[in-house]
Amino acid sequence: MFWDMIISLAILYSAVEIPFTTAFLRVPPTSMQVLDVLIDAVLLTDVVVCFFTGYVDQDDQVSMEHTPTLAPIHTLTMDPEHGPVPQSPTPIPNLDQ
Repeated sequence: MFWDMIISLAILYSAVEIPFTTAFLRVPPTSMQVLDVLIDAVLLTDVVVCFFTGYVDQDDQVSMEHTPTLAPIHTLTMDPEHGPVPQSPTPIPNLDQ
């Protein structure tokens, strides 16, 4: 819950700051640039953490497999035309072959 609030605040900040900076500032102040880098680091950390968390399987259960198979599952559940597919189970690829 705490992590979700941090990510929500980071996204909200980015949603306001990026258009403001683009429209009104040629060169943002150094303090704003430092904050932008920190926000980007938090968002990147969230992406990395998501690769090591569970996913919803075909039985609507949260599945926690061993970590080498989680990243392909998270990337394979993306529909290139429509974005993420909610609760779209993808077979676990066999990485041992």
